[in-house]
Amino acid sequence: MLALESLVTRVQSYHPSADLELIRRAYRFSEWAHREQTRKSGEPYFVHPASVAGIAAELKLDTASVCAGLLHDVLEDTHSSMKEIEADFGKEIATIVDGSPSSARSTSSRARTVKRRASARWSWRWRRTFAFC
Repeated sequence: MLALESLVTRVQSYHPSADLELIRRAYRFSEWAHREQTRKSGEPYFVHPASVAGIAAELKLDTASVCAGLLHDVLEDTHSSMKEIEADFGKEIATIVDGSPSSARSTSSRARTVKRRASARWSWRWRRTFAFC
């Protein structure tokens, strides 16, 4: 699993003025939110969001994209709300997280419709980079 400071160092290497504290907060929040979840393999679920954020950093994406990578499953898989994400991480990150492919998965047809409409707000960078998640 990609450790917090490894991720921060990776982002800092290409973006010296990045908001590293925001990345740290997103990492810790996602790790906490997924704390009781495990994958079928038995490893912590948080391995996945940390890996997605690592890919964003490898692609040298901005701070918002790295944070959204960390948070992309929080709305779908935890009790966290959109309002909480927006309050803690800002509107830009919340919008990306709300429109990410994994949050578009839902059992309710009404929820799927809402998510499809939200997908129109995706940044081209997010759609292109994280469509596989």
